[in-house]
Amino acid sequence: MPRGRRRPRRRPASPPQEPMDLEQEVLDQSNAEEQPDLATLTGIMRELMLMMRNQNHQHASRGSRDLLTEFGQHAPSFEGTTDLIVVEYWVKQIERTFRAMQSPDEDKVRLASYMLRNSAALWFERELRLKGEDAFKTWEQFKEAFYAKYFPLSRRAQMERQFLNLKQGSMTVEEYEAEFDRLSQFAPSLVEDENNKSYRFVEGLKNHIRRALVPFLRLPYVDVVGIAKDLEITWQETQDSGRREQQWNRGLNPWKSQSSGSSFGHSKGKHRSRPYSRPSASSSGSGSRGSAGSVTQEIRSPTCGGHHSQAECRRAARTCFRCGSQKHFVAQCPQSPPWT
Repeated sequence: MPRGRRRPRRRPASPPQEPMDLEQEVLDQSNAEEQPDLATLTGIMRELMLMMRNQNHQHASRGSRDLLTEFGQHAPSFEGTTDLIVVEYWVKQIERTFRAMQSPDEDKVRLASYMLRNSAALWFERELRLKGEDAFKTWEQFKEAFYAKYFPLSRRAQMERQFLNLKQGSMTVEEYEAEFDRLSQFAPSLVEDENNKSYRFVEGLKNHIRRALVPFLRLPYVDVVGIAKDLEITWQETQDSGRREQQWNRGLNPWKSQSSGSSFGHSKGKHRSRPYSRPSASSSGSGSRGSAGSVTQEIRSPTCGGHHSQAECRRAARTCFRCGSQKHFVAQCPQSPPWT
């Protein structure tokens, strides 16, 4: 250490304060400050708790209203009906909306019941009063009660029998497919396997289509339906082509259907038909021989069947049968003899 500088003196450390002294000091400071009474603290805590509860309730209510509004914009309503197609459609659409909105299980019953209207809403209210809310905690519980009301087992069995007896008949393959899909939803256990579904579809088709589809029964249902539609189109085109060919053949040989029944038809295709001529008054029978010795065919009007040409037919001209006047008919003809 350089000379001329003094070392600073150390102050003696104060002795540690005893714990009792610390407690006394805190008590003295607390007593010095003004403290609220117990009733005031209790009131403040109660107000804070109520405020937090109201905020949570408002938040939950707002979220619930938004969820119901959004669900109501996408899901259909149900007013109560005995039409099984409408009942099944509503359930399928509600479940489809559940999946799209990823609705939790605990909200499904509340959302579905929100879409009930009129008699259906009254039915659900009665069910809640009779069975209690515990009976409708899950969607499956709600659906079971819903089907028991609007889709009883007897009707389901009836629809299942219709599905088992379904045949194509006079329907097209496309129409038959639509009816098959509509009725198959009432017998899900019969079509849950792809092979069974394809087999039952083919069993109801017409014979010529069913026989052609036998090698394809192990294909998926969609492919089997597509092949059936193609076969129907091919069959229809074949039938139309055959009919056109028959008509074309008849057009080339117009005498083919008349030669066997006509006594004056052509012979070996050498003679052509001759124009009709009015037979003479002396002619009798089915024909007459002219001056040149030729045989002429008897003329009959196609309108009345009389022995005259169509041009001379008074029934075709709508004139009087007796005098030929266009001003009256035979009943008012002045040339008619008086009634006796």
